Amino acid sequence: MIALETPELTRVEYRLAPFGARIVAAALDRLVVLAMLLALVIVGGVIIIVAGAQVLGEAAPLTALAVVIALGFLLNTLYLAWAEARGGGQTIGKRQLGLRTIQLTGQAPGVAAALVRNLARVFDDLPILWVVPTLTASRQRLGDLLAGTCVVVERPPAALTTPVVWPAESWRALAERRFELPPEAADRLVAHDLDLIEYVLRRVQGEPSPARRDALLRPIVRRYLRRLGLAELELPALAAPRRFLGEVGLMLRDRHHPGAA
Repeated sequence: MIALETPELTRVEYRLAPFGARIVAAALDRLVVLAMLLALVIVGGVIIIVAGAQVLGEAAPLTALAVVIALGFLLNTLYLAWAEARGGGQTIGKRQLGLRTIQLTGQAPGVAAALVRNLARVFDDLPILWVVPTLTASRQRLGDLLAGTCVVVERPPAALTTPVVWPAESWRALAERRFELPPEAADRLVAHDLDLIEYVLRRVQGEPSPARRDALLRPIVRRYLRRLGLAELELPALAAPRRFLGEVGLMLRDRHHPGAA
């Protein structure tokens, strides 16, 4: 287990990804990269050898090989970095195994962190460095140490087993919306934010004191108001922080888990 404090000042516990699951996820990702590379080789190799033979002569096969090596490096690095940044820390392999890469702030990796993490694969693939994850408390490989990330089981364990009581079944079904949340606001958040909001709401759901509950939620609300660019909603949101997070959470559920009830 690893406990992280998010920028929303929430302490969240995660279960570190088992080595076996990480290896299988990495193997699946390599198969995806290999399939993409083979498709490019078939198309690009034929073009270089046939069309480029007149210009390059005998050097055409060597040029084709160099292009294949370069494409392999770019796909293995840039595609996986793009997949993690775009998928909230999940590649195809990680999604199949229920794993996620997160920053040590509890958030999904940004473009810079994902790029650094995957560029370091050049060194992480060296057998001598395979021992690095066993020497770190968070099972981080070199790329994780450089990018400030780690790999965890996708969802943090819930603080309570009872489900979150949402204001409605979905954001669209809200009979009364207390906050004017523009639909594009969800574009500034990722699926992992829904995990955090659900976790926070579970934590305070059993709080007997409404005043203490609201005091715990207000710092988190302020962070989301800044991220969403909704400073004009600060007063009403701080007056009803649970309702505000509930409506934001419903918007995210409609975006990332349509049909969930």
